[in-house]
Amino acid sequence: MAKSQIGKIVAKAAATGGGRTSKGHTPFSWYATLVVIVVLGITTVAYSRYQYQHPAPASKLSKSANANGPTTKDSWTAGFVFDICGSLQPNPPTVSAAGSIPRGFTTDGDGLIHIQPLLSSQTGKNATLGAFVSEYPDMVLTSDTLRYPGGYLWKNGDKCGGKSTNNSKPGNGKPGVVQVEQWSSLASSGTLVTGNPGSLPLKNGQLITLAFLPVGAHIPKPPVSVISALLNALHTKPKSPTTQLPHSPVSLPPGVPPPSLPSGAGGSTHLGPSTNSGSFKSSPPTA
Repeated sequence: MAKSQIGKIVAKAAATGGGRTSKGHTPFSWYATLVVIVVLGITTVAYSRYQYQHPAPASKLSKSANANGPTTKDSWTAGFVFDICGSLQPNPPTVSAAGSIPRGFTTDGDGLIHIQPLLSSQTGKNATLGAFVSEYPDMVLTSDTLRYPGGYLWKNGDKCGGKSTNNSKPGNGKPGVVQVEQWSSLASSGTLVTGNPGSLPLKNGQLITLAFLPVGAHIPKPPVSVISALLNALHTKPKSPTTQLPHSPVSLPPGVPPPSLPSGAGGSTHLGPSTNSGSFKSSPPTA
């Protein structure tokens, strides 16, 4: 192609792409189209990045997933708190998956229940609040008794102690009863559990308050610290639970002592209800 022809093509493209047209008018439609394309491109990239960094929370999970319960491949998280006569108790200490029977329901002392079934007997409809309680040492929940780990065993009809006893034991206040309220998601309304509270199914993104309060008293959601931890957990890749599994002996180099087991690893847990109807409890670890 001759240089003169190339020059004419370039000149023609320059004339239509900016500056002035042959009629002397600014091509506003061309500029407007270019701006729209740029804005749409930036918006699409920003939205895609947000979706990648903020996966859908538990409230957007399919209803069938929560309805059928977790599998051994699932890793769910729920938040919980104890309310004894109006006093929110500290988050129960950490209890890991390690044990004579691997625990499928654990907590890291952050007010969260980590729902990671390791056995088929912990999946589906068996993943309940009672299953978590039964695996936690010295925690008790029945339709008429409630114990925060290491605390007093409250029974329906016991009177709240008030400030004089810091609600650590019965006093001269109003009589209370065991009550459990749950919120199926962060945005849902609370529902008071009827019947056996231990049969409450555990769900991803759920909030639970185990309370001993007078009938009709307000039952609060878990505190902001627990809700914040739950939100972080729902948007973080779950960690694999640590379990005690059979293993083969390992030969250590000369002079290297074998590892010692952590203290307090003893104790027994009971999976499932006790002999009392509707009760879930676990025995404290041995000294």
